[in-house]
Order: sequence, then structure tokens, then C-alpha cells
Amino acid sequence: MKDGCILCDHKQFEERLIFENEHFYLISAPLQINVGSVLLFPKQHIPCLGDLEKSQLAIAGETIKHIVSALSEEYNKPVIYEYGDVGTAVKHACLHIVPVAPQTDLYQGLKSDFRIWAQIYSFYALHTIRWRFGNYIFYQNPEGIITAFIPISAQTVLWSDFALSHKDQRPFLMPKFAEFLTEVFPKIGPRYLEMILAKAIEKPELINLDKTDPELNNERQVSTRDQLKKYFT
Repeated sequence: MKDGCILCDHKQFEERLIFENEHFYLISAPLQINVGSVLLFPKQHIPCLGDLEKSQLAIAGETIKHIVSALSEEYNKPVIYEYGDVGTAVKHACLHIVPVAPQTDLYQGLKSDFRIWAQIYSFYALHTIRWRFGNYIFYQNPEGIITAFIPISAQTVLWSDFALSHKDQRPFLMPKFAEFLTEVFPKIGPRYLEMILAKAIEKPELINLDKTDPELNNERQVSTRDQLKKYFT
């Protein structure tokens, strides 16, 4: 527990608590982008899920499957994202899980901002990505396809990685690599992913918290909590 962290202080979210186990809390999200929006975060104060032990990542993976099943039955299949250790004022690992209409996908919006991304097949990979690159953005679409986007300067990319990804152009690699090294990945600011999500679901007003109806948002928090608790008893 860290002093001043709102996700370490149980009193900050106990009224929105849906479920907890030995390692994680599940709560209705403070901002109900869609009804059914939830946050999953570890009890341990760490910057991102990639800092969890692999055994805890396995538990996270199983917990997320349960959450996805519940949301799919009660609402719609969700998108899931995590900022990693960038773009958020709360330095406590947290997965945002938001049920969305079918065919909603943030992939193209994210892909257009990044030059490095990788499809991964389990949460175990986050541990390796965190160790190798430092920062990442995690995204899972409604069909369960997971992508890690790497918001780092190109200078940290290993030559071997670059060569492998351009293996069909090896005779011309050196000038391409030099050009590549001059590029810098976009800066990830607060609510970056929410802006992409708001655009995808055609709710641009979500970008401006001042325009959010607090009473309606609170009603949605309570509804989300009450509707989902039955799946975790």
C-alpha cells in the first residue's frame, strides 16, 4: 500500500466493489463510458501489470476470462486496455474493461500512432515486454486478440529486431535504420486511450469530464456493481 494512492485506499472504492480475491479488486469504473465499465487492479501497489509475477499474471488472465464472460452475458463483449507505466496520473496498475457494441475496435486508431506493436497470446508476455522495453500499452479487442503497443523512442529498438522485421529488405537496411532512429513515438498523455475509445463509439463528449452528468454517471456505477455481483458470488 502506498500513501496517497486512490487504488491502495479501500475506502475510495468500497461502495463500487464488485469482487475481490487474494490478489485483485474488481470495481465499477469511476467513469461509466458505457454501462458495465469496470476496473481490475492488483492489491499490490505496482506501476503496471507487467510488473506482476508470472503466477499472478496467470491469475489475472483467468480472472479476466470470468469478467469477459459476465460482461458478454449481461451487456456486450468488452474492449480491455492498460496504460502500462505511461499516460496516467495514478501510478497503480489498472485494467480498464468496457463493454462495447459489436465490431467496435480501437486497433486501427492505436496502430496509426505507433510504429512498433506485437500480437501476444497470453498475459505472461507482458512480463517479458515490460522487462525488455520498459513501457507498453496493452489492448484486447472484443474477440480476445491481444496487442502490445510500445511507446518508446526508436533508439531503444535493437538492430536484430529491426533486421528481423525487415528481412525482405536486408540489402537496404542501413539507410532505413538510420531514418528509423530519427523518429520518436507519440507522447501518451492523460486520457489518450479514452479519446480513441470515445471516437470509436462516437461519444466525443467523454473526452471532457466537465460535460459528464455526475448523477447519471453515479447511477451507472451503482447499476454496474449490482448487475455484475451475481456473477462473482
